[in-house]
Amino acid sequence: MRNLVQIDRRSPAPGVGCWGCVVCGLPAAGALAVLCDECLERRRPALYACVGAPCENHRVPRAELTERFEHDLAKHDEYENEWLRRGR
Repeated sequence: MRNLVQIDRRSPAPGVGCWGCVVCGLPAAGALAVLCDECLERRRPALYACVGAPCENHRVPRAELTERFEHDLAKHDEYENEWLRRGR
């Protein structure tokens, strides 16, 4: 099984294949990565980020993504903030 994970960096191709947040108003511009179950369970870092839809299998090294892309925690309630922090 494959898992989609959010990366705290801006994607080189915003839109399809990106994450955003309706709560804090982030556009769909955050990078995603695909990890196998074992890598996710072992909390291994994503080495590559998707460009476009993950099924298109176009990736770039995560190290090339330099612009931060994060939730605005001031716009999330305490429960959401705790959930977001645990995901890091």
